[in-house]
Amino acid sequence: MSRAPRIAVIQPRLDGHGGLEKYGVFVIETLCRHWPVDVITEHVVDLERVERAFGVRLDRANFICDPRCSPQPTLSGGVGGRLQRWRSARDFHALTARYDLIIGQTIGLPYRSGAATSIMLCHFPVVRSDKVDTSLTGSWRLLLSSTGREQRAIRARLASWDRIICNSQFTQRWIRCYWAREATIVNPPIEKPDSPDLSAKRAWIVGVGFFGRPAGGPEEPWSYKRQELLIDTFKALCDSGLHGWELHLAGHVLPPTPEVHAYVGELRARADNYPVFLHPNCSHEELLGLYRQSSIFWHATGYGVNDEQSPEKMEHFGMSTAEAMGWGCVPVVINKGGQQEIVEHGKNGYLWDTLEQLRDTTAAVAQDHAALQDLRLAAVERAQYFGLERFRSQITELVRNELGTLKGLQR
Repeated sequence: MSRAPRIAVIQPRLDGHGGLEKYGVFVIETLCRHWPVDVITEHVVDLERVERAFGVRLDRANFICDPRCSPQPTLSGGVGGRLQRWRSARDFHALTARYDLIIGQTIGLPYRSGAATSIMLCHFPVVRSDKVDTSLTGSWRLLLSSTGREQRAIRARLASWDRIICNSQFTQRWIRCYWAREATIVNPPIEKPDSPDLSAKRAWIVGVGFFGRPAGGPEEPWSYKRQELLIDTFKALCDSGLHGWELHLAGHVLPPTPEVHAYVGELRARADNYPVFLHPNCSHEELLGLYRQSSIFWHATGYGVNDEQSPEKMEHFGMSTAEAMGWGCVPVVINKGGQQEIVEHGKNGYLWDTLEQLRDTTAAVAQDHAALQDLRLAAVERAQYFGLERFRSQITELVRNELGTLKGLQR
């Protein structure tokens, strides 16, 4: 007689507001429709906060707080560092070994899974040292060199994950490059209205992304999401004659440190005397209201960065772009990363390479009301492809197939 499978989702953090957390929230919500599910985190989860942030209630899941799900990295070398890494790997393996199926969400590379079958949700294989060097295969260097030992350890960790799921073709490409593994694409879940009210549109441009900046100092003075460039471009539009339009920038302050709050203050000062409105730490409902009323969507993540040398600094998919399109916002977004997979240039939005293109394209779209209306309809149609029901169907089918490889379990 078959029994219910023991399934766990490893989601170390559920106190953020980004795409990684949102992806995990909807994976959990989807699985709980079919199976009992443990959710293992490194902190106590505030379900009310999750609901406010993502509009989803996860009260059907069984939450377990266990720090073994997110081993702390060590920068120390020598025997002490190796011992700590060995203990972390041992603890992670023991934590996962009691489950039939583990779904582990990550940026980077997790430790070896001990589950009967394991699915890795990889948003990007960030760490460069995790690149699998296939030239070492079969050579004496693979056995003797420190690089070879590292590569063998990486391969052992990868081998314990039966399937890798990723969020885009962009990420799939870099998983293949870094890890020499294939990944199945499941685009992120995109919430959208069944029929957006396009009569609610105003002369608003909206940009969505967390407020934060690298700690790199003067050599990296920009923010992660390049809000300062969006403000400067909008000011240039206003100065060149665009009247009646507003720019709204929404996102959470991450991390909520004095330095990042100071950055938000710098943005306010930068936009002084222009119709620019910041919405830091806005609620889920406030964000939907911005989508509902905005006509154009901007995104600039990755500007000024070589996407071949630093692909981790790109937008790996672009959830906010697809969400905005579902509400009838015309995307005018950077021609990098996953944005290229969402926007069909000239058909349902525009891709740009230079700030001049961003400025001129926006000016043309804003002043051609007939074209703007046609693009709104095309954007809404394109967003249907990334709908929530498609995501749920793909995740459910993948999990059923993996469970089907195990005997004596209900699918």
